[in-house]
Amino acid sequence: MGYLGEVTALISVPLFHFYDSLVLLSVLANASNSEKEVWLNRVNINQEKMQRWAHDAPMNYLHKFQLVEAEKARVLGQVLEAEEFYEQAIAGASENKFIQEEALAYELAAKFYLERGRLKINTVQLRIFGTNFRPVETRNFASLPRFLGLTELY
Repeated sequence: MGYLGEVTALISVPLFHFYDSLVLLSVLANASNSEKEVWLNRVNINQEKMQRWAHDAPMNYLHKFQLVEAEKARVLGQVLEAEEFYEQAIAGASENKFIQEEALAYELAAKFYLERGRLKINTVQLRIFGTNFRPVETRNFASLPRFLGLTELY
């Protein structure tokens, strides 16, 4: 990450911060207390940057900001905030045609509801995911292994 701050006009920079935050939040439960503090601080720094980009270009970055906020709320036990941010992220990604990020938001929301024992909502989320992102219907065969894996898992 040493030179990342010097490169600001590339699409890969916001994507790095987006996925960096999601990865850190996905492994936070297994981290030590000191790691949790450092990683949450890094997520917060990433989110400050993402919020600026979302302000300037909401059609490209707001749903990314919201999805990270949803995951952050999930790991912090802020259930209502997580639900709201998942819904906003899904809607924003859909509206702006970020299909892969809409699919990711559906998947993470479904996992969130499954963790909470909300099987009915989880089933609805996965049904929507399956309807919207079925590889054969969309001719997106690259997503076939992921689709089949999620179908089997859930």
